[in-house]
Amino acid sequence: MDVQDDLFDTKVAGVNKATAAIDHAVILCLADYSTTPQTRHVILAVYVSLVLYNAMNDVRWSIIQSLSLVVLWACFYSNGDFSLMSLYGTYLITKMTLMTFGNASLWVTIPGVRFDARSIVLGNFELAAYVLSWAGLSLTGWILKYFTRPFQRVPAVGQAIIATILVQIMVIGIDKTSSSTRQRARQSQNLNDQRRVSDDEIDENTLLMYARGGELSSGKTIRLVRLLPRSDGEETRCEMVDRDLEKVFGDYEAISYTWGNAKEQAIIQMDGRLVRVPRKVFEMLRALRHAGRPRMLWIDNLCINQADTNEKSHQITLMRHIYYRAITVIIWLDPSPDTTVAIDLLVEIASSRGLTGVQGSFLYGQRDQQQRLLALARLIENDYFNRLWVVQEIASARNLQVLCGAQSIQWEDLSFVLRFMGNPDMLRSLQRTEEMGVVACNQDSLRHATTLIATKASISRGISSSLAFVLCNYRSLKCKDPRDKVYGLLGLVRNIDHPLIRPDYNKSEIQVYKDVAKYVFTVEKTSRKLLALPFAGVGHCRRLQELPSWVPDWASNARRKHTEDEDKTQVDGRPSPNQSNFSYHIQPWSNYGNITDIMKPDQADFRPTGLTFGYQAALDTEADIKLVGDDVLGIRGFVVDEIQSLTSVFDIPFDETMRISHTIMTLAMLAWFEEAETLAFNVPSPYPTGQSIEDVVWRTMIGDRLLEADDSQVVRPAPSDYGLIYQDYKQAAIGLRRACSIMNMETVSEMRDIWYEMFVQIIGGGSVFKILVEVLCGRSGHTNVWRLITTGTKFANDGTLRPHFPRVCGDAEFWAGRFEELCENEETKELVATLVELFGVFLPEHSSDNSPKEARRDHFDDGGRDNNAEAADTTLEQKLAGMARLGPAISRFSEGLRISFERRLCMTKKGYVGLVPPLTHVGDLVTIFHGGDAPYLVRPETRLETQPVVEGEVGIIHGRLVGECYMHGMMDGEMVGLKETSLWFHLT
Repeated sequence: MDVQDDLFDTKVAGVNKATAAIDHAVILCLADYSTTPQTRHVILAVYVSLVLYNAMNDVRWSIIQSLSLVVLWACFYSNGDFSLMSLYGTYLITKMTLMTFGNASLWVTIPGVRFDARSIVLGNFELAAYVLSWAGLSLTGWILKYFTRPFQRVPAVGQAIIATILVQIMVIGIDKTSSSTRQRARQSQNLNDQRRVSDDEIDENTLLMYARGGELSSGKTIRLVRLLPRSDGEETRCEMVDRDLEKVFGDYEAISYTWGNAKEQAIIQMDGRLVRVPRKVFEMLRALRHAGRPRMLWIDNLCINQADTNEKSHQITLMRHIYYRAITVIIWLDPSPDTTVAIDLLVEIASSRGLTGVQGSFLYGQRDQQQRLLALARLIENDYFNRLWVVQEIASARNLQVLCGAQSIQWEDLSFVLRFMGNPDMLRSLQRTEEMGVVACNQDSLRHATTLIATKASISRGISSSLAFVLCNYRSLKCKDPRDKVYGLLGLVRNIDHPLIRPDYNKSEIQVYKDVAKYVFTVEKTSRKLLALPFAGVGHCRRLQELPSWVPDWASNARRKHTEDEDKTQVDGRPSPNQSNFSYHIQPWSNYGNITDIMKPDQADFRPTGLTFGYQAALDTEADIKLVGDDVLGIRGFVVDEIQSLTSVFDIPFDETMRISHTIMTLAMLAWFEEAETLAFNVPSPYPTGQSIEDVVWRTMIGDRLLEADDSQVVRPAPSDYGLIYQDYKQAAIGLRRACSIMNMETVSEMRDIWYEMFVQIIGGGSVFKILVEVLCGRSGHTNVWRLITTGTKFANDGTLRPHFPRVCGDAEFWAGRFEELCENEETKELVATLVELFGVFLPEHSSDNSPKEARRDHFDDGGRDNNAEAADTTLEQKLAGMARLGPAISRFSEGLRISFERRLCMTKKGYVGLVPPLTHVGDLVTIFHGGDAPYLVRPETRLETQPVVEGEVGIIHGRLVGECYMHGMMDGEMVGLKETSLWFHLT
């Protein structure tokens, strides 16, 4: 394959060089025989300037060629009637001498030039073509001179202009002809290559990409890809060049992207060889090619030899500098079929910077905006925002450009819209879709995207966080290699260089995780030594069962399989860490409202910052940790209680894309509420905190904390009024269960969607009558609801028959009048009554006496029909208005319940209620470690070792860490008085 390909390339190169020789000779010959001596001086000056301008193509010969022409020009300048052809001939003789006597030394002594037989052959062929073309045209020059005598009477400037135009036309024609010939030849050759080249040969050439520059496992040398200009029909062509990182500031662009499916590959030409690359890289290269000039790029997949572990280990230590020194970092988002719609909406929102979340929810939460909102949700769900490596790529960049296919987005616009979509009111618009054929946005992607923006802002101000913090904060992001859960984040931490965490792809992932745990627990200088401990423990399913219990498995995303025996669980195999982690799988109590450590530009170490609004189970005690052995960690703490009973696990049946019907989620929550209340019957009264058992239960479910309305900080303890929200939530779930018993799931989902549409109208100051009229006229798209309310009427017998719907829209009064007409009309008032009954099914059967008056109006009697349209609608509208006002509080309470996902409720021997990991066992010890924000569970292998009592000695418990937990009444230092009974826990 190599011999045939080189032979073909030699033929094509020969044609190219011969064509160039003829072009040069024709230009000079026309100039020589059709212009005056003065004009020839001008043309020669222009020619020398063009040669110097094109010096980037071949610096060596361009310098020699230009100097030779300038010297010879000066020699002949005294002779006013000099001949360009004779001058050119002298230059060719000079060049022939250089190539004949200095060829080898010239090519060997100039750095970076390959000395091979093919180059010499092509060089001699090129010289021969130039000499022959010069000789041939010199012999026929007298003919041109005879026929161009009239032209010489034109002024010199006019001669130069006319000669230049004629020459350019001829050159363009010759170039197009030769280019077309070369293109057809290359296409034919590519077809032959595809039939002839084997996978093994292409794979070998892929490895040969890195052979010329050698390994980059030390120093500051990096590879760059010179992406050659595109031309019609040509394959993607690149060249690999080595550069000193310290000397290429702003000389290249770096690409930030997702790798995609590595099995999907394509072929490009790299340094004249066909090599196989991921299809994603191929598509990017084709899209990024310039039309007339090369483009210098850094792409990790090409510029780092992925098969060389030593090189990878070294190069990733430079990545922060690589992205910082790039003139621009290009964010490449994969386009989707509705990308144009998404970007139009993004630009529209970005241009309305004063838009509030409530206003946005009203504008974009309506049904006619669903498809636009869906398109934007798909853009936000782009896998790019879930990729771990992009964190440091974006954070390090000085300039950012966002490309989504052929469309460009301003980074500032994208940042604003991502933050805007994270507003609680807009999140409700994204979540409303249910089974309506529209997919809700995966909140993980949105949360990751806003985290990227915040990180970018912090790094831009020179603020760095501890390694433990970044490991915890970004653990749900994806990467292909589990070791990159650590290595991909090192660039975010300043002044970090330690053998335990130095990138080394020769280590196993188990060893990498053990080493980083040793570093964050015993080496890193932070005030929160236990920050990473909540992500360890055997209480949650883990991929790597071989890890010590105190070592976090940063790539774990396993969910538990439920069996008939709840105490027997198993891991779903060992899934790839390239899957999205479940955001509810582990939400540490320690991370809510507590201070963290940061390093500002003027600091050399980490210092605590911020205020503490979170949990402080150990108050101001100082963490005491030591390594007892390679696999044993010693932590000082004290035992406070023991697990006595457990409920089942609060499991939310998300699908593989982390989506779920809101109806199913609400029913799952109701089952959880009922099981919690069953546990509450066995809790001794009074509770140690003096609170009612009902208060204890709902506060435990949400960790007794809520976010403020603007999500700015944690509120602890949760406001007492939220006990009423809990009651409403539970009653609404009971109503939903009742609805599901009398109608199918699709109808339930459509009714909930109608509720939401009405809420949107109320929030935005619109009219619910418009929505009601659309539903009653069969124009809202809720086919199941329409079928149900028309059962037994004439509308049910005709699929096309509908009540009259006004063509022209009006104000609220107009829609109220139209609704009143439907209520009074004999044919449609029964539809109104049936729809009102359906609403009644979803309303709570009773409400608390202490609830807000406007939010808890008396509802309809389930058993009767109210034909008084005005009274019925007024009551319904009042109910909706009250529920709409409660909407934000209900949303915050619902968000608070996420902390219970994948956890169990428990009761201890001393009568405390808590939330514990799903794999907790009866008998696990409730422990508070010194310096800990929350209690931990330890599964003892042996009870307290009894030793002869010696003053100053401390007992030891050997066991395994189960995990962090919430114990209501132990979260604010209530148990610190037991610290005098401190023990050493040796965790294995």
